[in-house]
Amino acid sequence: MENVHKWIYLIEVYFKLHRVPAEDYFSSVLFCMTGLAQGFACELVLLNNGQQLSWRGFKIVMRKAFGRNIA
Repeated sequence: MENVHKWIYLIEVYFKLHRVPAEDYFSSVLFCMTGLAQGFACELVLLNNGQQLSWRGFKIVMRKAFGRNIA
């Protein structure tokens, strides 16, 4: 993930254009991720007793974990 802030913005635009309900953002985003980011997100679910995170909570954690550009 080169720039998490840009990625979050673009995925939210995509979800709005495709009328993805807000409550489905987290489960939908898992299929848009690959590699380290996807593994990290799945680990978050496991740490949350198998429960999905709120979209807001997920964005906070992702920005903390991947906030630095890695490109």
